[in-house]
Amino acid sequence: MDAFYTGLLANFGILAMCGLLLASIAPIWRNQRNGLIRYQLIAGMVFGLTTAALILFSTSFVGGTVFDSRAAPAILSGVIGGPWAALITALLGGAARLHIGGEWVLPGVISVVFYCLFGLVYSFALDRVFHRKVSMAHLAPLGAICTIAAIPIFFIGMPYAAAVAVIEAVFVALIVTNTISVAALGVTLIQSARTAADRQELLIMHSALKRAANGVIITDASAARRIIYANEAAAKITGYKATELLGRSTDIFFGEDAQSEKRRIVRAAAEAGEECSDTFINYRKDGSAFHNHVNLAPVYSRRGHISHFVSVFADVSREMQVQNVLKTVSGQIPTALIYLNLDCQVEFINDAGVRLLALPDRNFRRRPLHEVVPPPILDVLARFIIAAENGREKRAESDCRCPMGILTPG
Repeated sequence: MDAFYTGLLANFGILAMCGLLLASIAPIWRNQRNGLIRYQLIAGMVFGLTTAALILFSTSFVGGTVFDSRAAPAILSGVIGGPWAALITALLGGAARLHIGGEWVLPGVISVVFYCLFGLVYSFALDRVFHRKVSMAHLAPLGAICTIAAIPIFFIGMPYAAAVAVIEAVFVALIVTNTISVAALGVTLIQSARTAADRQELLIMHSALKRAANGVIITDASAARRIIYANEAAAKITGYKATELLGRSTDIFFGEDAQSEKRRIVRAAAEAGEECSDTFINYRKDGSAFHNHVNLAPVYSRRGHISHFVSVFADVSREMQVQNVLKTVSGQIPTALIYLNLDCQVEFINDAGVRLLALPDRNFRRRPLHEVVPPPILDVLARFIIAAENGREKRAESDCRCPMGILTPG
């Protein structure tokens, strides 16, 4: 095997080892992004020592044959590490090239600095000019373009004819090595950083959901809605252990009402991509019923398809009992009572209110107030609603002609 292929093999072997080192440290510096300077210092030391290792060890192993796979960590120090990381990498890599000496000292040192700066400029241009971040698709062109841009360095400190001869001898190897090494190492680093970020995000989410007061259940998107996650609150509310819920259908909470019309409507809305909520009669493991207020939202995959559903729910049985008592009491009061939620939707109108407003039916729950009462009455009520939203109690009398008499709000 001649020096050309031996050099390529040695450089890629060392690069693979450096890649494993960088990938193992990537989660550490990824978590340092909150402290930008510390993150750049860590990244600069890692990239710089990797560049130095490629320069020193590949030279000693292959008898002086180096095909510049050192470009990979140097370029990526600017792309991923940032300006301070690129500076540290340039200093460490340049010192290593200076240490091995030889007629290529000056071009070698300049090439390391050039690679670091090129990565920095490349990343800056993508961000500021094209408003894009460096992705895996940019890595291979990055290595090739950088190698072509570095051609003038061959003529620094060398006669023209000698520089041309060197370019003719090694330029193909440089293109191949730099393109493959930058792409391979970049993919490793980006994927490692993404994995670390995803893992950290999942840990934070799991910790938050575990301590949430409301029940949280995540299901798949199948017709059975099989549970893949349930927090402790969900287990406490339903009476099941969290492990007992995994893999089971949410039908277990609905009993004979699993195919009810109300549930079908909510499901259809969620499958259409809407966030929706409603209150259902659900059943615990011991068979006891409870009022369950559910907020259901779809979760989308990267391709834009619904992959899961998230249900956040709470046992509102006590609130429903209080509400039923209020309805019973208010139904016997001759004064009209209207209960509104914070979205100015009608939650309840007592019998006196229905008669006074001459409502044709009682299907007004969760409908906006302006769809339930006529405009003259709405104009009167608006002033009182504004006062209530501002935390003030407002009492006044105002004559307003209703279908069944005079409305006096208070």
